[in-house]
Amino acid sequence: EISGATGFSGETVTVVAADDPIADGVAATYTGENGSTRYTTTERGVVAEHSDGSPVVLHRMHSLNPGHAVLIGHDFYESNADQDRLVGNAVLQLANTNDDIEILAFDQYADTSATGEVANTNAGIASRAGELGVSYSLTTVSDSTMLGSMLFDHDVFLVYEQESSDTATLQALG
Repeated sequence: EISGATGFSGETVTVVAADDPIADGVAATYTGENGSTRYTTTERGVVAEHSDGSPVVLHRMHSLNPGHAVLIGHDFYESNADQDRLVGNAVLQLANTNDDIEILAFDQYADTSATGEVANTNAGIASRAGELGVSYSLTTVSDSTMLGSMLFDHDVFLVYEQESSDTATLQALG
């Protein structure tokens, strides 16, 4: 459970689990760009942390069901190669498939402008896919009522930063 979050910009983030697939190709330390967040939590699975020791990237494998949950504390308002590799690795290297990776991306409350977080996140994924030589397809859904019928047809569920929503609305979605 996450009990708090604090934004930061231009500060050092350190990879503390270099053997985690999400950290593949990411520098040992990198700069968290504008729109980054560090969390207050007792969750395990910290991949990268802020210079004050607060988690920025968390990766949790589910023990009962095959799958992963990843929280990346960068909203991609601004990005860099290391942040791009983090999101690319989370989406492309954790998918449990040998075929093209099918991504379902939720953007109902996201900034979908040409230079917004969705475009920047997608650019990071595309860049990492090129580096890894993997192929994928991305299906975007903007209506939360459609998620239930679409989730099982995809390998990865990506939730962009949902900046135009509030906590209560997102909690109601589950």
